[in-house]
Amino acid sequence: MRFTILFAFLLASCASSAAVDSEAQTGGESSDQSSLVECVRTGCGGQICTEFGNEIMTTCEFRPEHACYREAVCERQPNGECGFTDTPELRACLASPPSVE
Repeated sequence: MRFTILFAFLLASCASSAAVDSEAQTGGESSDQSSLVECVRTGCGGQICTEFGNEIMTTCEFRPEHACYREAVCERQPNGECGFTDTPELRACLASPPSVE
């Protein structure tokens, strides 16, 4: 029963953080790149890159490819969204992720 309540709480907190509108994220200023909030790592293993204030909790299931994001750069992408920057190193790691011990 406790697990069900904890799970429901986690789902509710994830849904509420995703509902923040873009004006609140930028403080009501124009949405040019300089006024956008910083990008941060989130999720149990840091495998998600999102705007500060939109952090979420994920299940703590470690997958081999999650290790690839430890060294990846979490930053604003050309499309204006936060994400991990695609590099040859990240692509190579994702193509052949390290084994889970």
